[in-house]
Amino acid sequence: MEIQLNKVTNLTDKSDSETDVIKVKNLTYEDLGELMFEVLEIDPSDCLAFNFSTGRYNYREIKFKPGVDLTPYLRSVPIIFKNHEITVWKQRQNITRVTFKNVPLNVPNEEILTLCACYGKPVNGVVHQEKINNVKGRVLTGSTRFVDMQLSDGMSFENYYWMEGALPGDKGRRIIILHIGQATQCSHCLRRAGSECPAMGIRGGRKWVVSNF
Repeated sequence: MEIQLNKVTNLTDKSDSETDVIKVKNLTYEDLGELMFEVLEIDPSDCLAFNFSTGRYNYREIKFKPGVDLTPYLRSVPIIFKNHEITVWKQRQNITRVTFKNVPLNVPNEEILTLCACYGKPVNGVVHQEKINNVKGRVLTGSTRFVDMQLSDGMSFENYYWMEGALPGDKGRRIIILHIGQATQCSHCLRRAGSECPAMGIRGGRKWVVSNF
């Protein structure tokens, strides 16, 4: 079972023209225990293992004994716990998170989803935005976007695509797309690894550059 944690940013008025951001504290192991056993009411005797250190703050895992019904613990609609939005999902083995880096700000999410539809099915048709982590920009989003997808059999994205916004004067930009199991693509000739690329599909084409000196 997967537990997703998203901090809820709190703003307080300092004056007529300024606001202050109240920093949300990270949940401790004790807080996570309270969430699991008191709020979600998970029976510890039904569990085999807990992963509180996944390497991602917003993601935790619980492994249950075979045959345990997870339905009472699932929360597709977020609940609030200590200034965090909590969602609980049954682990999805066939879901791949696709990262879109350096996307122009004026590119609509619909264009991202249209591209995704060529390679599989986006989960719930949702595009997630990168959150800025510095204190002053904590309520802002960045240029990186994420889509959870069910990739079609044998399909994977290329590393490089061109996108531009819909406004007059918007300039196109090469974006980078990354996901697990993806074949690397050379940024110079755009061929994939295993093709006739002199750099063997290595991003940046370093071997290609060396071979021409």
